[in-house]
Amino acid sequence: MRKLCYLFSLLCFLLGWNPAATAAKPEAWQLGINQTQIDLSGNPVVVGQIAATFAQPGTVIVTFDGTCISSPGDRIVLAASDQPDWSPNDGNTSVEAFDDDRNRNPFSHTRAYSVGAGSYDFYAVAQNYVETDGNGIASIYGSLSVKFFPDQVLAGEARPEAFFQGISQTNIDLEGSAVVVGEISFEAPQSGRVVVRFDGKCIASLGDRIVLAASDHAGWTPNDGNVGIEASSDDVNRKSFAHSRSYLIGPGNHTFYAVAQNYVETDGSGIASIYGGLTVEYYPDLAGIYAFSAQEAISETNIEVLGAPVTVASTQLNLPEAGTVLLRFDGEIISSPGDRIVAAAADTPDWSPNDGNVSMEAFSSDVNQNSFSHTRAYAVGPGLHSFYAVVENYVETNGSGIASVYGSFTVEFFPETTTATSELTDLSPSLKVFPNPTEGICTVRIGTPLTEPVKVEVINTDG
Repeated sequence: MRKLCYLFSLLCFLLGWNPAATAAKPEAWQLGINQTQIDLSGNPVVVGQIAATFAQPGTVIVTFDGTCISSPGDRIVLAASDQPDWSPNDGNTSVEAFDDDRNRNPFSHTRAYSVGAGSYDFYAVAQNYVETDGNGIASIYGSLSVKFFPDQVLAGEARPEAFFQGISQTNIDLEGSAVVVGEISFEAPQSGRVVVRFDGKCIASLGDRIVLAASDHAGWTPNDGNVGIEASSDDVNRKSFAHSRSYLIGPGNHTFYAVAQNYVETDGSGIASIYGGLTVEYYPDLAGIYAFSAQEAISETNIEVLGAPVTVASTQLNLPEAGTVLLRFDGEIISSPGDRIVAAAADTPDWSPNDGNVSMEAFSSDVNQNSFSHTRAYAVGPGLHSFYAVVENYVETNGSGIASVYGSFTVEFFPETTTATSELTDLSPSLKVFPNPTEGICTVRIGTPLTEPVKVEVINTDG
């Protein structure tokens, strides 16, 4: 396990005008969802709602993820939406319980919307749909998150951006080699970091393992990282999934992909249907005053998770100002039948399952992998903060207590202000500090000629 430490640089005592008066900034909101034994038969039910006001046009990324506990015989559809009167045809992910014991499934669904300046509402919705032989009752524990990326920040500044492609691929042949099911291209004005995420649902043939991945190249192979799903039966054959990757990029054109393949277990037809979304978020190196992202890859094989929470990833941030930190822990867990595995993003290593989690169970010793996603947000002040991805075998412990965890722990920080420090009030020249955060060496660039001396201080917040 590696620990990453990111430092912001502070800029002080400059001349000119106040950018905070004119610059919009990326923002994030998150709502925890705790709905127990609700009736989802009939019409869609709103289980979470976030109201947000935007100062200018931009792109909104909305994600609904968590765990759904349902009744055998019911198909539960779940969706992030901009409408309370959503219908399943607007896009969703779906889950099914196999029996009264193996009745919990992780899920993740993402949508993107172009918005103008003004106030908007976004929703997490659920419904018992098509397959209704159960009791229509379900419990949903998860998160609704909203991220806003404005169309413009300061004039001439690179800005964080978000791109999204909906994916609808029905009955495609995934045998043999990887199939690209979605792609996004964009022009990066400068170096930076991208977070690429592929989530949704896959309907597969019994006997097939379908691996799915977000990637930076069309020639991806399963060894480059993936999540896998398998049908539990001919009827219970739809599984939700989520896979994230992060890449450092240079300026220029870049393309990112959603890929899928029938891999290793190929006793089925090789045919699958995939419905979901590919999301790309771009954070320029020079835009640390607006938002930034960091990600740690997780690869933990056959670890003991019985007895107490196990930290599988941690990230430490030294923040110069207050803001919102959005955490997402996603990937796949391979576990033992008889064990309930809970996974969570948290702000403490002393996390307990009551602090919020997603949970999953292996169907059998063969169908034993689950893809998952758990999101949390925390309001933070300036200073040093640590965040964790944790896993535990909890409540149901009749298996071996051994699990393998493969995934990503993503941390995104959205400052309350649009400046690099609360003391920065005036900015006449175009001044940039990069990389920001830095790992030891940074560059100060002034784009406008100076007519008088200007004092610039670059301060390590550790002192």
